[in-house]
Amino acid sequence: MGLRLPVFVSSGGQQSNQTLNFFNYDAPLIYSLTPVTYATDGNVVLTISGYSLGSAGTVTVGSSLCTQAGTGTSWVDSTILCLLPPGQGNNLVVQVTAGSQLSNTTLFSYNPPSISAVVPANGATTGGYVITLFGSSFGLSAVTTFVSTQTGAINVCSPVGIGQTHSVRRTPQQLVALSLRACQTLC
Repeated sequence: MGLRLPVFVSSGGQQSNQTLNFFNYDAPLIYSLTPVTYATDGNVVLTISGYSLGSAGTVTVGSSLCTQAGTGTSWVDSTILCLLPPGQGNNLVVQVTAGSQLSNTTLFSYNPPSISAVVPANGATTGGYVITLFGSSFGLSAVTTFVSTQTGAINVCSPVGIGQTHSVRRTPQQLVALSLRACQTLC
């Protein structure tokens, strides 16, 4: 792996010149990526098939490292198995670096948020109760949005953390447009 590697011959205790002769390995080339989409909690083995991937290096998904720690991970010249980090986003660039050489790029997308249930499904306009959203792929920084059909105002709350369930508190005052900071104080 690498560029401008010196080439020389040793024979009988003597060595040839090495300043004029260099060898360059082919840059890594990604053929395919599996899966190309996955839940935002990550922690699944990402399979990269390709050519001249080397035996070590780094794999980035967006700005995050796909690590070699964990069961089922490995790195050989034609296949890399790495652990997908938790994340969020669409069309994130995946790239291999091996021996200081960069591969071509391919794209990966985390699944969009999906709500499977809202509990309670309805409530009084007096508010003051917790609404729990169940689902998947809420991401690293989920934003929950309510739209009031009476005023058209949008209320935004940002729950903290990664998870499958987020709870937000809704009050009558939150049916008017609020800044993100004010809403976070209320939640």
